[in-house]
Amino acid sequence: GMCPYGLEVCPGLPQYQYSPPTTIALKGPSNLLTLASRVRYAYDYFTARGLDAYQTAGILGNLEYESGGNLNPAQWQFGCTVAGCGRGIAQWTVDASRWQNLVILAGKMHMSPLNYQVQVAFVWQELQSDYYSSTYLPLKASTTIQKAVSIIELFYDVPASPSQSYGQRLADAQNILTEMATTQRAKAIIQCG
Repeated sequence: GMCPYGLEVCPGLPQYQYSPPTTIALKGPSNLLTLASRVRYAYDYFTARGLDAYQTAGILGNLEYESGGNLNPAQWQFGCTVAGCGRGIAQWTVDASRWQNLVILAGKMHMSPLNYQVQVAFVWQELQSDYYSSTYLPLKASTTIQKAVSIIELFYDVPASPSQSYGQRLADAQNILTEMATTQRAKAIIQCG
């Protein structure tokens, strides 16, 4: 039978299958429907947990690249038409344990696994658990945006051809860093006169 959010457990198969994304995936605060608001939400989320601007931009540049440039939590893997494609801001493989763990977290949060806030929280959960030694500790020790982008790409996203996408991931991260710095300066001017 059907479960919430179009989730269906297929008889005899150990994976989750999803019907095509619908607007339910984007429900939530209406201020997270733009790329700028999604970047701001995740930037604030990760920096509030102790990551610096470079480290946070490194995460977000990679996630922006993975999700086709828009941080869309309902993004399907480009060109993929079979079960087990990548989904969401980190393109988690649907029939693998990482996606199943995301579904569990979404259930605990009483939200869709295709919700942006759930996926941001899940990135943090993974960095604090399965990816703590391999990714979080080196990321936390990184002091440049280049190193932060490289760590997330190689040890968290793990693309098939990292050398082909590093430049765009870095450009996305640098754009995010510039945007956040500009916003912070504007806030400081408003607050401090």
